[in-house]
Amino acid sequence: MVSPQSNNRVIVYGYPASPFYQKITFLLDHYGVEWTLVDVPPVMPRPQLSQLLGITYRRIPVVFVDGQAYIDTTAASLALETAFGPTSKRPLLQHFPALQMQLAVNWAESSIFRLGAGHLYNAPLNEAFVKDRKSFMPGSSFDSESMKARVPFVRSQLTANLEAIESHLKEGGKKFLFGDEVQYLDLSLFTPLNWVQTQLRTGKDLLPAPKKGGGDDWSKFPFPRTLEWLAAVRAYLAGKKVKPVKLKPEEAALVILQQSSENAEKEGQLHVKKDDPLVKAGWISGEKGQKVSVTPVDTGRVPQEGKLVGLDSKSVTIKIEAQGGKALLATFPRLNFDIRAKDGAKL
Repeated sequence: MVSPQSNNRVIVYGYPASPFYQKITFLLDHYGVEWTLVDVPPVMPRPQLSQLLGITYRRIPVVFVDGQAYIDTTAASLALETAFGPTSKRPLLQHFPALQMQLAVNWAESSIFRLGAGHLYNAPLNEAFVKDRKSFMPGSSFDSESMKARVPFVRSQLTANLEAIESHLKEGGKKFLFGDEVQYLDLSLFTPLNWVQTQLRTGKDLLPAPKKGGGDDWSKFPFPRTLEWLAAVRAYLAGKKVKPVKLKPEEAALVILQQSSENAEKEGQLHVKKDDPLVKAGWISGEKGQKVSVTPVDTGRVPQEGKLVGLDSKSVTIKIEAQGGKALLATFPRLNFDIRAKDGAKL
């Protein structure tokens, strides 16, 4: 029997090449939190989650905090901030928290990330990966020549977005976006831009790769303040790296399900808002225990089914059946997720 350890409070399912997985590791580095990694493949299927824990949701990472799953980086980020922001004395949402979250979701993790993905044309993508991502992002092309043909458009859009960051940094005159301390939006924007700059290394003059030994002269490039800011965030994170311990999927599942049973009182603390638009329209009953599905509306549209236990304007929490007749709670953000009743919906 594997017993929960201090470094098992946070268990992350992911793979290193995923920018969204990288973002979660940056947050954990910032908070200085010990954590546990469960390796999963870049493509489906992922029996580590589906068979052992009942999680069919297909995007990565999936983050567990004290045995509760937080699905999507938004839900995971808020859970980490709540759990570790105050105790670490390094809160990431000190300034304009609602604005930072909206810009992270609707800018950094959407348009900026898609522009980053537009720089994959030199990446060695195998057939299985391409097939998987075509189902993940219907209508997208991962053919190298097709992506190269779109590079002028991608660079034009990237230029417009970098101009916005450059202007903000010029007006603010600070080391980071909101002052002299790193905030959530710093790490959210840094993640896809750093992906292009240091890993894909296809940013050319817009996001040139830094020299190995440092000492870069960013003044000769179109967006020097942005490049200085990226270098500052990179240096900040380099000084705070936390190396995870690893668990096998079977061991991690045992730990998670034990933690979940030990924290069973969480379910009773959750409520379903009766005046929610979905309840008022009759799409869901508004009663705890109703079977529902929760599905992303943008990419990776694979539904996750479970019993409704919590619903408010920011999140939805469902109870998922796992192996051995056990169960766990999973929280999703409301933004960009569709909730449908599986028993008696009006639609």
